[in-house]
Amino acid sequence: MATMARWIRLRQDCPARLRAAPRAFARAQPDRAAPAVLWARDADGGFAYALVVPRAAAPGHRWRWPGWALAAAVATYRGAGERAYLDGDEIRVGGRRLAGCDADAVGGCAVLASRFPPRAGAGWSERAVETAFRERLEAQHGWQFDNSWPTAAETAAMAGALGVEATGAA
Repeated sequence: MATMARWIRLRQDCPARLRAAPRAFARAQPDRAAPAVLWARDADGGFAYALVVPRAAAPGHRWRWPGWALAAAVATYRGAGERAYLDGDEIRVGGRRLAGCDADAVGGCAVLASRFPPRAGAGWSERAVETAFRERLEAQHGWQFDNSWPTAAETAAMAGALGVEATGAA
C-alpha cells in the first residue's frame, strides 16, 4: 500500500530562502504528517528540493539519511543518460561533484535538501526532471504524490522564516 505524500512547488529562487523554507515547513508539521517534497527553481536555473519526512519514516541512523535521500536523484540522472553515482553524501559524475545533501532533524522531521544543477540536454527541462524524480521517489519509497499547497500554518511559518532570513536576524 502506498504512503500518501505531498508535492509542493515553491516560488523561491534565492538560495538563503530555499534553505530557510524547508526547516520552517518542518517545524509546522503535525506529529503524523505525510512526507513532503518542496520543489523550486533556483537562481542559476537548476532545481532545488527538500524532502521533509517524519523521522519515523526515515532510516533509523541519521548518517544514512543523505544516501537515502539522494538515491532517487542518482536514478533520475541515470535515466537522463548521466553516469551518476552516490559517493557518501554526494552525487558524482566522472569524479566531479554534482550535488550534496544537507540533512537536519527539525522538530519531528528529517529535512533533506539538495539540488539538480543546471544541465544541458534534451531531457533536462524542469518538467522532465520533476516527473522523473517524482517517479523515482514513488518507486523507491512507496509514496503516492498529490500536488498540494502549503496550509495556512505552513505558509505562515515559511513566511516568518523567510522574513528572518531576509533581514539577516536569527
